Amino acid sequence: MEQGCLDKKKILKNTILLYGRMMLSLLINLYCSRIILQTLGVVDYGVCNVVGGVVSLFSLIFSPLNASTNRFLTFEIGTGNMQRLNQVLSASMLIHLGLALLVCLFMETLGLWFVSNVLVIPAERLQAAVWVLHFSVLSAFFFIVQAPFTADIISHERMGVFAAISLMEVVLKLVMVLCLARVDYDKLIAYGFLFSLISVVTFLVNVWYCHTRFEEARGKRLYDKGIAKNLLSFMGWSLTGGLAGICNGQGVNILLNVFFGPSVNAARGVAMQVQNALNSFSSNIHQAINPQITITYASNRLDDMYKLVVAASKYTYLFLFVLSLPIFCYAPYVLTLWLGHYPPFAVDFVRIILILNLIEAQVNPLVIANHATGNIRKFQIWVEAVNVLTLPLSYLFLKFVSAADPVIVYYIFLLVALAAQCVRIAIVLPNIRMRLAYYLQRVIVPLIKFSALMAVLGYGCVRAVASPDIYNFIMVSGIMLLSGCLLAFFVALSDHERTYVISLCRRWPFGKRL
Repeated sequence: MEQGCLDKKKILKNTILLYGRMMLSLLINLYCSRIILQTLGVVDYGVCNVVGGVVSLFSLIFSPLNASTNRFLTFEIGTGNMQRLNQVLSASMLIHLGLALLVCLFMETLGLWFVSNVLVIPAERLQAAVWVLHFSVLSAFFFIVQAPFTADIISHERMGVFAAISLMEVVLKLVMVLCLARVDYDKLIAYGFLFSLISVVTFLVNVWYCHTRFEEARGKRLYDKGIAKNLLSFMGWSLTGGLAGICNGQGVNILLNVFFGPSVNAARGVAMQVQNALNSFSSNIHQAINPQITITYASNRLDDMYKLVVAASKYTYLFLFVLSLPIFCYAPYVLTLWLGHYPPFAVDFVRIILILNLIEAQVNPLVIANHATGNIRKFQIWVEAVNVLTLPLSYLFLKFVSAADPVIVYYIFLLVALAAQCVRIAIVLPNIRMRLAYYLQRVIVPLIKFSALMAVLGYGCVRAVASPDIYNFIMVSGIMLLSGCLLAFFVALSDHERTYVISLCRRWPFGKRL
């Protein structure tokens, strides 16, 4: 990366801020997960996961909507057109409000019927499950209408503010968990209520900050039908990813509930907590780089954009692999240390989720690069046509082959994710005019070499220390971390990247300019 072309200092600063936020969030969320499981019990935790999962379900809608709004806002920030920036934000707010109302109507009618008549829930907990649904719908409403304001903050690259609001949210969650343990009322219902209250507070803080800091948010609303139409079309195609995510997320969650009951939903909930914790690492790199990918494309600096796409893809994978390897190798010990007693199948679910995360580490940079072009129709049709196969394939296997082992669903997840990533590469690279050989040489081949060597290291560590205690686990994790950093430096990085890393280490944090 050339110093004059990319704002590397801003990217580094934003990454550090986001990682500080992530570390605190991770510690709090891991502690909260343990207390919630102990407080609610396995059955109520499973019920909460499958019914209250409506929030995570609509976070899958929130993500592509946020990415769409972020793309248009960042593009206009790059061009410096304040009037169009106001028009984009105004159109986005109106679209999100309409969508949020439709979601509430759908969930309070068909969703309510589905919870009451289809899901496998103990009769004595059905009323509590219905209340969890109501509170989850309220959370989903504020979660969706918050999207334009979160996107505005990210588009302006105010990552310190984004990190502060996120930390506020997890601190409120910690307070909620501590209060939940002392509540005399039905704890499942209390959990749903307190969770929805956090969503309302987070929404209000996002709105307040945007209105006090950004001209386009506090100025008079300017509506333009052309911009609204373009934004709605872009969001519509992006939402296909959210719908596929619903099938892969909540759809499979419901499928597991119907075939295996709430205890397997609890195991999946544990695996999702691990996935969300590790995804927070990769999302920090992506959040810091994503605006720069769009800005470099908008200013026709394609070489700089290619470097950012390669960097985000490669560094995210390397970072996740090094973090995931100790958890993968010693999953039973880690879950026991974290939760005490954990649900059946949780170990298998967690291990497959870790592999799935590594595949998905490559997804975001390609998606953002493709979104920057504005040409997303073909991408969304073909990629999501593959992604959506997870649910029907899982159902067909469980129905007609064998329903003895729920783990098979996650193997299907894995195969579909690999196929979808191949389709992404085949579509995105021509769109952004990047050669396949360039991507393979700089991303895929180095990561395969690194992964093979790290897998051998992990196998050797497990053979040497099969049943660790806390001291052995820390020692082995440290060996894996150090070895992973060395292998990443000498095997995965190019000569140019190694030179840049050495230069960066010499200059920071000793006060010199990057």
